[in-house]
Amino acid sequence: MNRPKFTWGDSVRFQSATELRERSGTLAPVCGVLTIGSPEHAASVLGSEVGATAYLIEFGDGLSVQVAEMLLEKLP
Repeated sequence: MNRPKFTWGDSVRFQSATELRERSGTLAPVCGVLTIGSPEHAASVLGSEVGATAYLIEFGDGLSVQVAEMLLEKLP
């Protein structure tokens, strides 16, 4: 199992050219970290697959989404 790159409370920048394009570049805190355990769950996570780590992030307007690590950039 891979160690998560981010943890609860980290500030990240959402990066996506396709999913939620209008939010690309937006800052959001990590509100949860979990491992994708089923194909059904993977289908509900942006850019993810079974066995990967997913992150729940919440935008400033309250929208929460689960996304794959590759869609997030750590802030300095």
